[in-house]
Amino acid sequence: MPHDRRTHLAVALVVALLTIAMIVTAALWITDRPTGAGGHADGRDGDHVSPLIVGSQDPGDPAPAPVTSTVQACPAPPAIIPVRVTFTDRGLSVLTAASSACSGGDVLSNSHAHVTLRSPSVVIAAADFDLSGAPVVIPAIQRPQRTITLNFPDGSFYQLPAEIDQEPESTLTITTRRDGVSADEHAETARAAGPVTLTATTPHPSPDDHADAVAARSLDVQADADRSRLVADHWFAELSTRRAGETSPQGRWDHLDILDETVEDMQRYPDIAVVHSRDWSVFDDADRWITLSARPFDSAHDALDWCRNHHLDADRCWAQLLSHRAPPQGSAVVQGG
Repeated sequence: MPHDRRTHLAVALVVALLTIAMIVTAALWITDRPTGAGGHADGRDGDHVSPLIVGSQDPGDPAPAPVTSTVQACPAPPAIIPVRVTFTDRGLSVLTAASSACSGGDVLSNSHAHVTLRSPSVVIAAADFDLSGAPVVIPAIQRPQRTITLNFPDGSFYQLPAEIDQEPESTLTITTRRDGVSADEHAETARAAGPVTLTATTPHPSPDDHADAVAARSLDVQADADRSRLVADHWFAELSTRRAGETSPQGRWDHLDILDETVEDMQRYPDIAVVHSRDWSVFDDADRWITLSARPFDSAHDALDWCRNHHLDADRCWAQLLSHRAPPQGSAVVQGG
């Protein structure tokens, strides 16, 4: 019957709609199913969606080590070029620019790194530097040179300032020799940057066969240079008078000893000058080396005040007249005299 057919069609349609509704509901329930407290299957936490991080590191993994490069000792000696030589209260100071012949650079770490400063004719300074506690890294020659200041203390250089000043830095050379124990032949290249100052630990006697004659010449050059600074017919505070070959409680004096004592006075007191007795009429002995303060005074009393102000007693400092015409008699006045 037509009525029954319509009834069956309506029932079938309702069943189909209910089935579709159930399928859709089930699908929605599955996709929105919680994965834990406050979490969702798609990684959402409530309304917050966590970003996707590509290549991120697990927080539990150690941090990657920074990339570093090292330099090792070069078999060839470094090139150390003198730039400026100055006389300071620490001795002879040599500013240099250093580089390595090896493409990877160089490391100096010897306990007795022997360094020699030469002019074309003589050795100016020689000493050992202990680099075992603080190795020095030198960059490769194709990189910027490293500034290294070398300080040579008393006893490790054999010329006075006037003669050293006459030598252009371009004519000077520095040679090195790796002696003693090498502490570390590898170091980071980053340590090759920045200036460094090194002070010699072991002075060396002059290797020159005529070292005493070289010292005598240097004293002579210094006296010639200082003569123009000294005002004749004035009084000066004298600190020492020495003759090569004479003996004293300290032993026999040679020109190297006199030069070393002169250097000590130059470093300790301001404006020290060297005098050779042959150049002035006030000395009996024409072959003596004298060191004195170059400051002129009008009287012996004023010169002695300089001695007292510098805490120098009568054995160490006295007043001396410099003149080209006055006789030796009365030209020296001691403290308390």
